[in-house]
Amino acid sequence: MTDYIDSDLTSAYAHFQSASAGDHVLLTNGTYNNPTRKSLTKTTGSTVTFAAQNTGGVTITGQPIDIPDDNTIFQGFDLQYYITTADGTYVTIDGAGCTYTRNKIHFGNIVSPGAQKWIRIKGNNCTFDHNEVYGKTTIEDMVLASETGGGPTGCKVLYNYFHDFIQNPGDTKSEIIRFGNSDLAYSDFNGEIAYNRIENIDADTEVISIKCTNVNIHHNTIKDTLGSLVLRQAYNCTVTANVLINTGLRVYGSGHTITRNQIIDDSVGGVSRPMFIGSADVEDLPVATLNANYARFKNNVVSNNIWANGNASSSTIFMLGDDGSKSFQPTGNTITNNIIQASTGTLTTAVGGTHPADWTANTVSNNILYPTGTAVVGDMPTSGYKQQNPLLKRLADGSYRCAYYVDVPEVGPFSP
Repeated sequence: MTDYIDSDLTSAYAHFQSASAGDHVLLTNGTYNNPTRKSLTKTTGSTVTFAAQNTGGVTITGQPIDIPDDNTIFQGFDLQYYITTADGTYVTIDGAGCTYTRNKIHFGNIVSPGAQKWIRIKGNNCTFDHNEVYGKTTIEDMVLASETGGGPTGCKVLYNYFHDFIQNPGDTKSEIIRFGNSDLAYSDFNGEIAYNRIENIDADTEVISIKCTNVNIHHNTIKDTLGSLVLRQAYNCTVTANVLINTGLRVYGSGHTITRNQIIDDSVGGVSRPMFIGSADVEDLPVATLNANYARFKNNVVSNNIWANGNASSSTIFMLGDDGSKSFQPTGNTITNNIIQASTGTLTTAVGGTHPADWTANTVSNNILYPTGTAVVGDMPTSGYKQQNPLLKRLADGSYRCAYYVDVPEVGPFSP
């Protein structure tokens, strides 16, 4: 293994091109302009690293650097690319097994209504981790994992900080993270979105949008957004242990497990929040899925979640079905052992209308509903819940735990 330490991009690109397995090409601290779009290619198929010698010490301006080859590690840069092409993509990761890590990503924004994807992952088994992505104003996604025909599979978006994505007027398609596309709803991504922090977002109604099968979304914190975490055209996903503060959760499809999440303090309200179990226009998505299609929410598990201090701006904290004009309402789901607590609004509502949702079409049991102030329980059947104080205790990080026991100081074994 060899470390090449370069002070200009031309030399660094040449060293990367000819590198051997395990080599590192390192740029010394400074600002570098990349004058034309670059595909970072190499002759070996083995792992080679292209990195800042000191993380955060190297700024790259100018045109984007794409990652077309397998097993490339791209690490540690302050990336300030700028392109003027509307409907373009800043960075495409086509290679399999690539890692895009510890970068600061703040690309230039063209004038509205330009649409630009910032990072598009097409290669299998890629990892996008420990990056800071911020300051987007143009339409389209911050990070998109999608490839024509299916996949990519095995991709992970982990430990990133996404913040300050402010909507252009009329913007309706700007997710922070999107896996898949309407025509990939049945494509098995085997993906993971975990340990990310997302905050201060005013873009799309879908902050995380899943349009594929088999994505594990866990231990993310999403705070102060006008959108929600959405299983939009998705099957067999897991949503576990996420903390959603002043945001929401909206779900469609089947085979999902939604458990141990906390949805807290929705003071904004609006579409798809705090909890919308959606109504559908089809039983299951057609193979040639349209973006307008919604699959029935069926045969899913919603358990051990907490909705705390939901606000009446959404009228309802937990909504079963959101549109009584649609024929396919939620059915066959297990809704159990959840806590719903609020001081205003209605805790639970099954949507009415021509095709009303029905709690009894689902298995509803052992939930705790606790209205205080002006809040009311709503229409969940009494067989599905107990009305009692869950004794939630708020922790320093803003999340909750149940405090059914008395907190006492820890004492040592020899204390009196």
